[in-house]
Amino acid sequence: MLISRRHFTRCLIGTGLFGSVFWRAEKAQAVTYPGTYSFNFNLVGAWRSYDRRNISLTCSSSYSNYSRLSSTFTVELQRQTWLGYTTVGYASFPRNGNATQTWSNVGPGTYRFVFSKANDGILITGTCTMWSW
Repeated sequence: MLISRRHFTRCLIGTGLFGSVFWRAEKAQAVTYPGTYSFNFNLVGAWRSYDRRNISLTCSSSYSNYSRLSSTFTVELQRQTWLGYTTVGYASFPRNGNATQTWSNVGPGTYRFVFSKANDGILITGTCTMWSW
C-alpha cells in the first residue's frame, strides 16, 4: 500500500495537533490541596506529594485577640529527604487577612508546611490552598 505524500503530511500534522492537545491538558492539571488551620504556637502539616517545579500557598487568616500588635506568622516549606527533611524557605503571612506566597524552582517531591509564631496566647485560624505548578 502506497501512502501519498499529501496523505502522509496530513497524518503528521494531525498527530502533532492531537499530541499537543493532550500535552496542554496534562500540563494544565496540577496538584491542589485545600485545608484549614488553627494554632497557638506551632502547627506541622502533613507530607504531601507535589509534581511540578513551583509550590504556592494561599492563606486566609484571622485571630482571636485584636488587642495584640503582632501582625504576621511564618510558614516554613520543608522537603522530605532520606534522613528527614531540608528547609526550602520561609514566608510571612498576615494574622488577619489574605496572602499568597510561592517557592519557585523547588522541583517535584514530597513537602510539608510548618506554621509558627510567637507563643503569645493568640489563636490563629484560617483556610489555605496549597498547589504546585
